[in-house]
Parts: sequence; structure tokens; C-alpha cells
Amino acid sequence: MSENASALATAHVHGTSHGEPSAAVLLPEELPPVGNTDSHHAANEFGSSAAAIAGMQDVLGCSALRHVVLDTESTGLDPKRSRIVEIAVVEFDPATGTTGQHFHTLVNPGCPIPAECTAIHGISDQDVAGSPKFKDVLPQLAAFLAGTACVIHNANYDTALLTAELQRLKTKAFGNMVCVVIDTLKIARQVLPGRKHKLDSLCDHYSVDRSARSVHGALIDCVLLAAIYPHLRGNLEELAESLSTRLPFRFGEPVPDSVEGCAMRWLQLNDLRDLIDKEQKRIHERAKERAAGSNVEGSNWIAEFKPKLNTDWEKVTQAFLAGVDLTPFKKPSIEFRIRWKSD
Repeated sequence: MSENASALATAHVHGTSHGEPSAAVLLPEELPPVGNTDSHHAANEFGSSAAAIAGMQDVLGCSALRHVVLDTESTGLDPKRSRIVEIAVVEFDPATGTTGQHFHTLVNPGCPIPAECTAIHGISDQDVAGSPKFKDVLPQLAAFLAGTACVIHNANYDTALLTAELQRLKTKAFGNMVCVVIDTLKIARQVLPGRKHKLDSLCDHYSVDRSARSVHGALIDCVLLAAIYPHLRGNLEELAESLSTRLPFRFGEPVPDSVEGCAMRWLQLNDLRDLIDKEQKRIHERAKERAAGSNVEGSNWIAEFKPKLNTDWEKVTQAFLAGVDLTPFKKPSIEFRIRWKSD
């Protein structure tokens, strides 16, 4: 049995407020402490897109909910075909850190674990041979997740993986098991544009000790993400404060009770939207002028970037605005494309 999987062959819930544990295993002592820290990022470092605002509403609108971090390890990259081999859920308070309550288990996937996956998470066929199947751990998992704000890094994968497992059991989708899912990968992309957004990179950026992470284990990853989350939340709170200085009312404040009050607020936002649309159009027209005659010329400017680590952003930007052929940037290690949307 691998070091990562030792003593974790059966499902357990650690703590007292969510049922009796079947195997009480404390979080390893070497895991880093979790707590709130000061944010050092100015509001102007945020993207002001709808995605950033939607993420901010999810995070700031669920303060009263019980918070947990969830992570899984699996047999592959395709969430619809892969099977879960490990799942962890760690309860935490965004202001004070982990609470000591957690759910953690290895899972028998009912199929071989590819060697390339074992190399990543350290879990082998031998490790899960005596572990429960997903259907056997589901009742405890569902009880622990009920009523939570569930924080996940790259939630699209984990939620799809869990939903596929639930569909095989002909039960409800994962989204119905929690109150809200908060994707820290999406938030990180907004608050740290142009940077690396993997868990290790975020730990390094926010000075979170990751020395206990030798493999991609679900439990250690949950604890590390719980340590990172307060930083991201602090960044979003800064953006909310910045927005509130520009809106005719504070961002996120209660909606007026009266129809007249709601209508007035809607009209105020509509006026702001008109101003933003005009400013976007002004910038759009200038971009079209500068792109005239290039391979990215078009009627409606929408650029989509999916960069890898070696993307030279300054060079790409200069080439794009200068109307230079972007083909040289389309290297095998870089996903880069310009998309045009018809009017």
C-alpha cells in the first residue's frame, strides 16, 4: 500500500458533529495551519468581466453557509468515463481555518487504475482492493455535504466526475447535494491574470506551505485549498468594495422591498451599462482599425487565449495590435486562437 493510501482503506468521518466515525484518523500534523491572512492585491488587479462578478456573488453571498473543500482522485482525465479512487471533504471556516471535521476515504473503482494515474496520486489497485465502492460511501458523503458552500479547484472536473458516479446509481446530480459550488480555479484566473493557477503555484504565490504534498492526494489538497481560499476571498472583497464606490448603491446590498425601489435600481444599472457599452464600442473600433489588413481582421472583436506557461504575452499583444500574422505563436505547447462572432 502506498504511503498516501495507508490507513485509509475504509471510509471515515472525523469529528463529532456529523456522526460517529468508523475510523477516527486525525489530519496529519505536518499539514499547514489554515487561517485568514491579509490581502496584498489592489482592486485594480481584478478582471471586471461578468465571470468575475458572478464568482464574487457566489463567494460573498454564502457567508452564512457551512464551508467545505472537496477533492477527488480518479482513474483518468475524462470525468464521464473515469472512476473515483479517493475522495476527501474538509470543513473549514474562511475566517479561522479548518475545524477538524472531515470525510475521507479510498474508493474501489471496480476497474484497474492506470499506471500513469498511480504515478500522479500514488494510489494503486492493491491500495483500493479492500476499499468500499462509491455506492457504499455515498450516504456518509451526502450527509457531510448537505447544506454547504462547496469549494473545489477546477470544479467542472470534480462535479462532472461525481455526477457520473451518481448517474450510474440513478440518483440526483451532485449540484443538488450542496447549496453552492465555488470554483477557485475560475476565481484565480480572474484575480491573477497571466499567472499559473495550479494548486502548487497558488500555494507559492500566497506563501502557503506545501511541503507535505508529495503526491496529488485528495486530503492534503483539500487542506491546502482551505489555506488558499481566504486569500482569494479577500481579493473578491476588495473588488466588491471597489465596485461599491462606483455604483449608486453598495454591491450586494439587499434588494429593495418595493417594486418602485427595484425599478429605480434597475434603471440606475441600465444607465451604467449604456456607458460601459459605449466605452467598449470606442475601444472595439480602435482595435479594428489597428488590426486592419491582418489575419485577425473582422466585424466583431473577440479574442480567446488559452496560454501555457511559456506564452510571451507582451510579444503576442504587440503582434496582434500591429496586424502581424499570429501563426508563429501557434506552437504545439500553446493553445491560441482568435474567434470572430458575427453581428
